Amino acid sequence: MAKFLKVPILDLVANGTTDGDGTGTDKLIDSSATFETDGVQAGDIIHNSSDNTYTEVVAVDSETTLSVKAGEGLDTGKAYFIHSATVASLKAAISADNVKVVSQASTSTTTLKYDNGGNTLMTLTHVPVANELGAEVLQDALVKVLQLHWNDVSYDISDDVEVAPMQIIGYAVSS
Repeated sequence: MAKFLKVPILDLVANGTTDGDGTGTDKLIDSSATFETDGVQAGDIIHNSSDNTYTEVVAVDSETTLSVKAGEGLDTGKAYFIHSATVASLKAAISADNVKVVSQASTSTTTLKYDNGGNTLMTLTHVPVANELGAEVLQDALVKVLQLHWNDVSYDISDDVEVAPMQIIGYAVSS
């Protein structure tokens, strides 16, 4: 019987492209944004996808300007995605069967390779974590789901205080 690991995917709150230079003022500036209306909050996660860097919202200054961590303001023309730090409406069901390798491809991605006769890969994008922590968290959770009673088919990583959940913002499957 197949077993699945359920992992929460943090909600996307806002996205866009900066059109003002916030590097000297620790800001994210986007004149077409609606940060207050969108519900952006202090603590939310900003992924600067142009440079594949991450920072955190410190304060919502206005509909079009956010204060970010010191020294991490965004330059003009940077694509960004803002994810809630607390709300995960979607949970991805990750198959625990036939996982061959779990590796941390970068500080912000962890990949599962499946031994299913092909080269199926699942890549989880998450807030950067040091060393192999992302892979270790997933390996520990996969072991737990495989050790469940035979009729328990899924395990929710967010319910486990012993397995530190990662802040996952997206996933992709490829073969």
